[in-house]
Amino acid sequence: HRTSLSDDPGTQTASPVLQAIQLIAAEAQLSPVDQLHYRLGTPFPQRPRNDDARRYRLQRCTPSLLWSSWALRLCPSSLYQPSARTALSVALLLVSTSVDVDEAAAFLGNAVTPSNVVFVLWRLKASGCWAGIRTALIRLSDYLDRDGSPIDYDRRRRLEGRVRYLERHEDLHDARERLL
Repeated sequence: HRTSLSDDPGTQTASPVLQAIQLIAAEAQLSPVDQLHYRLGTPFPQRPRNDDARRYRLQRCTPSLLWSSWALRLCPSSLYQPSARTALSVALLLVSTSVDVDEAAAFLGNAVTPSNVVFVLWRLKASGCWAGIRTALIRLSDYLDRDGSPIDYDRRRRLEGRVRYLERHEDLHDARERLL
């Protein structure tokens, strides 16, 4: 059997067990983004799914800035900053999905640049605590997908965008009234 990390369905001739073994063997060569996509560090890594329902559930349940209590536990003190919190939120959308970093950042309101997400994840991988951080991100992503959140963060982001839009137009309206 051929084994390949390619996502081309024609090259996926290996069984799921052989694919998991291949992924485990390639772990050191895979980027942190790919490790989250493939669920590396779990008992049975697998290819990411093109699952729009999962992505949407995660988008709804994930804040643009990861909760501070989680971020404090996941980030080494040298890396803890607001951009790390946004990068960790984006990372939650990468787990078990085919969503790329650009899309995930956009889904969460572009609170962080994709390059910053990648930078933070590489720094976390180099920290020596990556295996635990990765496992926590995968578990949190799975929990949010399964159990949800009492807050619909996607709706909140949309409402905040509308409020900013209205405030800008209100300011323009006030300025226009003063000029007339």
